[in-house]
Amino acid sequence: MSLEILYQDEDIVAVVKPAGITVHGSGDRASSDLESQVSKQLGRKSILLHRLDRDTSGIVLFAMRRTAAGVMSRAFEDGLIRKSYLAVVKGSWPGSVTKIESFIERGEDQKMVSRLQPPGRRSVTTFRVLMKSSEVDLIEASPKTGRTHQIRLHCAQVGHPICGDKLYGESAEPGLQARIATSLTQALHSYRIDFRHPTTEKPIRLYAPLPEFWHKTWLSFFELKKLDEKLKSVFRLTNLK
Repeated sequence: MSLEILYQDEDIVAVVKPAGITVHGSGDRASSDLESQVSKQLGRKSILLHRLDRDTSGIVLFAMRRTAAGVMSRAFEDGLIRKSYLAVVKGSWPGSVTKIESFIERGEDQKMVSRLQPPGRRSVTTFRVLMKSSEVDLIEASPKTGRTHQIRLHCAQVGHPICGDKLYGESAEPGLQARIATSLTQALHSYRIDFRHPTTEKPIRLYAPLPEFWHKTWLSFFELKKLDEKLKSVFRLTNLK
């Protein structure tokens, strides 16, 4: 596996995680996880700074020095690092839902549970609709806190789960499955991250283009010309593939 590196210096490395692999492994997966692959590709040990779910793609940051890892970890804890995701959700996302707050904890069946009241850890996500179609919507989700499965839970909480989410989405999707294979990963991609460099304090903004297969699957519901215009504005690119 050859990983795409978005940014690299002596302190920080940003890579694009493919969907379908874990960020760190155990047992028989200990050599195929993202953390192991990054260290192998760079030829030195890297320090994972945050996580993405196995079936979520997009930007993941690593530190190359312990001092940088400490600074970045505190920045994550203080909410100073901004992450934004693109997601395709089932149905028509209500324009009035621009922010969701809840309390998340692990339930008895080991699935995460989102509640309107404690117990649980407070979680906040903001949303905006980018494009609409007759069956699905393309939205941007920006988590203000970093709880496990937060975006997936919040989308499901309002009745518009992320397409392909086998844990929190509907098990039967007759309308969607006619056009999308059941084996595909979920339609959630960490496409942007903003942070200050741990040493220079220079502001850095990184973008990770959508995986190629999205255009033939999740994005096939949208009008191509309008979709290209929207994605160019979202990614600030003029030559998006």
